[in-house]
Amino acid sequence: MLNSLCENTISGRIQLSGCYIPYEQNGSPQVSSFDLLHKTCSATQAEGSGYEERRDAAFAALKKGMVSGYGFYTTIYESVYVLGQCEGDLSIGDCGECVKSAVQIAQVECRNSSSGQIYLH
Repeated sequence: MLNSLCENTISGRIQLSGCYIPYEQNGSPQVSSFDLLHKTCSATQAEGSGYEERRDAAFAALKKGMVSGYGFYTTIYESVYVLGQCEGDLSIGDCGECVKSAVQIAQVECRNSSSGQIYLH
């Protein structure tokens, strides 16, 4: 699958549900911290449904939980499920900042979407 999706490239990242594979050639240009790699957003919720407030409260719980979650945290807030995860080599502080950035991007890029996924470098 990697060859068919990223043919003739020197670096890439494949994200499947449940796993991912990054690869790069030594010396290839690096992507700067917290750059948006990939996003998906679902259909939008009807305005006035209260979803945005519940989502933002779930995001706040996620950001708080990431501090003590050692790179992984999940919670459900009033039927809104959120999950944050960082790669193992990211410090706890950098992980928290990365998740904070991902939340901000999700709030702008996916606005009233009922679901979304944000992947940062």
